[in-house]
Amino acid sequence: MQGEFELAHDIYVKINNLKKAMKCCIKMGNKDKVIEFAHMCRMPELYIMAANFLQNLEWTKDIVKIIVSFFNRAKAYYNLANFYEVFASIEINEKQNLTQACELYNEAMKTVQKVRENDEKKDNKINELKNKINFIKKYNDALNKISSAPGDALKICEELLTVKGMENVVQEKEIYKLIFRIYYGAKDFQSAYSCMDVCRREKKVTGLAGKDILKAVLDNVGKTDELDLYI
Repeated sequence: MQGEFELAHDIYVKINNLKKAMKCCIKMGNKDKVIEFAHMCRMPELYIMAANFLQNLEWTKDIVKIIVSFFNRAKAYYNLANFYEVFASIEINEKQNLTQACELYNEAMKTVQKVRENDEKKDNKINELKNKINFIKKYNDALNKISSAPGDALKICEELLTVKGMENVVQEKEIYKLIFRIYYGAKDFQSAYSCMDVCRREKKVTGLAGKDILKAVLDNVGKTDELDLYI
């Protein structure tokens, strides 16, 4: 099969069908050949195809650098902005690196600003990115206030839950985790239990807290027999 794709690639190159030749490189799964062929052809469409393929691989520093370079060379600024957004979401929900996430959203906004057409699509995208950056900053503010001003942190969390379309920025379950921490820290076990119940019904209970903490809340509200629902 590999040999068939290599043969087809060579044939397509000879007849100057470079798009199908690139598809053969991608089907072979050889990242070095994909990168080399994109560099050789210098065609916007092939840069985009190569960048899309590379996004399916492990995002090492070198791979990320090449993806950014290819989208820039293709002037595919919306594609690049979307890449930055996905990257930012990973930094938040998998690594809890809010600072890096904000930097990535800012890079996305700078990228969209390079689009020549000053139309509604561009304006809407910039406003969307600004809202996401503001959302992250508020979430970070809540995190920082959990110990010093838990009441303020709780108000911020409740406000964040009312904002629509931000699930791919900060997952709702992460906000519920903060709310639970605030109630548990204040020994408000009834409110902590209510938070647990909401998460259970919305299927967001995974990772809310450790088993011992969940059991302590249930013990304090007389619901010990419900533990299996939350673990």
